[in-house]
Amino acid sequence: NAISAGTTDGQTSKDGINVYGIVEAKSPRLYKHLNICAVDAPIELKDIDAQYYHQCQGNMLFAEAEQADFISYNDEVLHYDLQVRIIRVYPDMDWRKDLFGRIEWIADYMNRKIEKILKTHDRNLALRIEKKQPEIEKLKSAIEGVKSIIP
Repeated sequence: NAISAGTTDGQTSKDGINVYGIVEAKSPRLYKHLNICAVDAPIELKDIDAQYYHQCQGNMLFAEAEQADFISYNDEVLHYDLQVRIIRVYPDMDWRKDLFGRIEWIADYMNRKIEKILKTHDRNLALRIEKKQPEIEKLKSAIEGVKSIIP
């Protein structure tokens, strides 16, 4: 889609050429990180910070990736094994359907606004030409006068 895009923190590949997966890395505050450590399913990221889930879903879509690795890191955690949590996220087709509906609505809205602006511009242009008509006539007359002087 031409009106939506995203950037990943990293990408993975099986063949060294094509994108297979993406990486989204965050370094949230301690409380949020500990909640992420307790996640059992990727959808639970929405309850902690919906942007995390949406970013993974969107960037998988835009990169045409089959999976995302959401990485949360916080070095304030004393237990070394809990400083990093990686959650594998897969495409959510219901999420995509909802997004496409929203994008379609936004594109339609933008097209209506642009059309209105263009119509207003045309009307304004017509008014300006109408107001400038006497000046245009004077200019045409002057050009004719110059032409009559030139042999």
